[in-house]
Amino acid sequence: MCGAVAGVMIDRRVVRPMTPGSVRYDGRRLTCGRCGSGLIPGDEVREPDGWREPDTRH
Repeated sequence: MCGAVAGVMIDRRVVRPMTPGSVRYDGRRLTCGRCGSGLIPGDEVREPDGWREPDTRH
């Protein structure tokens, strides 16, 4: 687990890679394109009524 941000979840079903090759899929699981470890969820914002995208404004 290298700590790199490999991708972003869209609508909790689709993972969009941050860069080409940053996410690999072997038919069973998503792995990091950099180190090969399994991906784990990172930051997300949960609302009482469901899901919303995190605020990326700085």
